[in-house]
Amino acid sequence: MVVTLYTPGQPPKDISPDGFSLPNPASGFAQVTTQVALELGCAEFLVDVLDCGPDFVAYTIFDYEGEVNHEGTLAVQRHSKHPTLYGSDDDATICGPLLLVAR
Repeated sequence: MVVTLYTPGQPPKDISPDGFSLPNPASGFAQVTTQVALELGCAEFLVDVLDCGPDFVAYTIFDYEGEVNHEGTLAVQRHSKHPTLYGSDDDATICGPLLLVAR
């Protein structure tokens, strides 16, 4: 498993996979853990599961209004089953940090 933090204006940062998991194969549910919130720099209740699939989960901060995250957007597009959704308009633009957990 590979965990990468995408922060606008900075190079992607590899994170130790300890404390992270992929979505539950039976339910498809992606768990928000304390570790996810720590890496994003926010409280757990602000973590948003942006998108997930059997081999990935992308976390962002709910309703974040900061700098656009171009590299994070491209990373989600590579993993998502609906890649054209992200970055297609202002409401779908990913802003702020994005944490990607992938197989």
